[in-house]
Amino acid sequence: MKTSQKILMGAVIGVLILLIFQFKNCESETGTIPEITNVLPTQEPIYITPEAVTETKWKGSIVYTKNPVNKELAENYKAARDSLEKYKLYLNAIQIRQFKNTFEDENVAITLEGSVQGNIREFIPSYTIKQRTLTQKTTVFRMLIGGEVRASYPLDLVNFGGNIGFQNKKGNILRFGYSRINGMDYATVGYDVSVFRIRR
Repeated sequence: MKTSQKILMGAVIGVLILLIFQFKNCESETGTIPEITNVLPTQEPIYITPEAVTETKWKGSIVYTKNPVNKELAENYKAARDSLEKYKLYLNAIQIRQFKNTFEDENVAITLEGSVQGNIREFIPSYTIKQRTLTQKTTVFRMLIGGEVRASYPLDLVNFGGNIGFQNKKGNILRFGYSRINGMDYATVGYDVSVFRIRR
């Protein structure tokens, strides 16, 4: 290997080691997602009806309801009243109903389900998406290796060359190259500056 080639290889190796030690730690970008609070539109409850009906007794009669009832309250009412029709109305008021509603907007979908004794007139869900911080690693050092072919016109002389580049976090690239043209060795040094970038 000629002296010029040795000098070039030594310079490239030295710069590579320097850059690796300088940029060995990755940096991170942080972003904050703001808190979002919203109240969704009111919906009428959508009741979930059990497959089996519930039976209760009233003075020898059987009363059927679509939902389970609070039997203790029913017994108390029976002891205080003697009207079958009032008893049916009371049972309807104390039925334990299951419900499930889904509320959705552009930020979140919320499903509410539960049980209620009697009837729900309406309910309005509200939510808060808590503020949180996201951390994303970014590239702060990149090594590139490339080559090129040079040809004269009309292709009577062809030369080859190689290069190595080091890119920093700003996108700027420091390049070192080597080529041999007409029996002579050439070393090149270049620096490319990032002008603009497009993010998606």
